[in-house]
Amino acid sequence: MNQPIEHRIPFAHGGAGRSGLFVHLNGLATLFLLVFSVCISSLPSAAAEANLPPPTTATMTNLVAGDALWTQRANTLSGNLAVSASIEAAIERYEAAGRDEPTALEPRWKLLRALHYSVDFADRDDDAKQASVNQAVAIAHESIRLLESEEGSNRDRARLYFWSGIAWGTKAGRVGLLTVVREGLATRMHDFAESALELDPSVEQGGSLRLLSRLHATLPRVPFVSGWVDRTKALGFAERALALDPDHSGNQLIMALTLLEMTPSRESDARAFLESVSNGTPRIDFLVEDLAIQAQAASRIDELNRESQ
Repeated sequence: MNQPIEHRIPFAHGGAGRSGLFVHLNGLATLFLLVFSVCISSLPSAAAEANLPPPTTATMTNLVAGDALWTQRANTLSGNLAVSASIEAAIERYEAAGRDEPTALEPRWKLLRALHYSVDFADRDDDAKQASVNQAVAIAHESIRLLESEEGSNRDRARLYFWSGIAWGTKAGRVGLLTVVREGLATRMHDFAESALELDPSVEQGGSLRLLSRLHATLPRVPFVSGWVDRTKALGFAERALALDPDHSGNQLIMALTLLEMTPSRESDARAFLESVSNGTPRIDFLVEDLAIQAQAASRIDELNRESQ
């Protein structure tokens, strides 16, 4: 990733000048991509779950091919980033599946997931990344009508809500204050994460819980913009994510960051989580994502050590 792991996005101004309030979305890629958790092929069939007609042969062929390429996305690395060939090929397959069945939800959320990976975890130039951000946001906008129709399985609807929210979060990390405020990006992220959580709390093994924890912990509460922010909710969401999967490095990192921000007296507990993440072995199926999570944990440990000197 060409950008630093931590992004600070100017969000609010107060009084007669710059207030110093920033949205610590802590690398929209890293903290939201504390999300990749399970191989999608291991999940039950959404069509069977919702008693829906199965995808067409062409759609299924492209989805299967896209999923195979997705599992190969980090087979070759350039530093700590994935060489982009596999993820770009996966994007093409998911795009083809979406053209085959424009109202199908599964090709949409898998395409959004792949686009996000291509922006934050692949060795692409910034123009290519920006094009992927724009494409993801357009898909998220187009998906609102489909989601409001309440068609499709809860599993697919939850994931489409979640990855649409991530698309807006990625855009928020690359635009200015006026756009974030004018387009209500933070509120969309919050509302879509809430919808995903209601439909399926297990999405990306706590992805919605992790996202909601960070939003409540880091966003300033601004009337008519982010009045829903509630610091008292941040730790609860982090605890729920950790309970869902205690071994997930993203859940451990979110718990550590939230403890440091919300209950500084528990720094020793936070350090234990950070050490666990930093010293862990990256999952082979999520190699680049875990390397980014480990780098952030190590960076936070270094900050704590400097602060204690």
